[in-house]
Amino acid sequence: MTRTFSHKLCHCTNLRRAARAATRIYDEYVRTSGLSIAQVALISVALDNPESPSGELGRLLGLDKSTLGRNLRPLLEGQMISIARGTSDRRTRTIRVTDTGIKAFEKASALWERAEDEFVRLVGAERSAVANGVSIHVASNLSNHTLAGGGDVPDI
Repeated sequence: MTRTFSHKLCHCTNLRRAARAATRIYDEYVRTSGLSIAQVALISVALDNPESPSGELGRLLGLDKSTLGRNLRPLLEGQMISIARGTSDRRTRTIRVTDTGIKAFEKASALWERAEDEFVRLVGAERSAVANGVSIHVASNLSNHTLAGGGDVPDI
């Protein structure tokens, strides 16, 4: 059997592994706020983009509709956000952060700063900065990727 795939060389596998490791650290730090790091990011984007349709928030976070819904549900149940019909387009839904959500976010933000410090301590200042830059570059270049020609994955 000829084997060409190597998990050691696969960009996707290594990015996912790094993301899971970082997520564990950040979630551990922000946990006492009642939020996960994914929820902290979602609230941050919602605060920075008030009155934006939920689909736009998902796009800014790189989340599909289903994943966005899974992340919004506990925030809605915890009364940290409210969902309303759009003012300019009644077909859209906008996310508003409630006072409860703002309080949890403020607590999580202080804890996030400690997580950032821990990440830098573990990875190193220079490599942390490089990793952040590379992550931003990769996300922006791949966020709307389609196969060349717009077709399906070619058969082998």
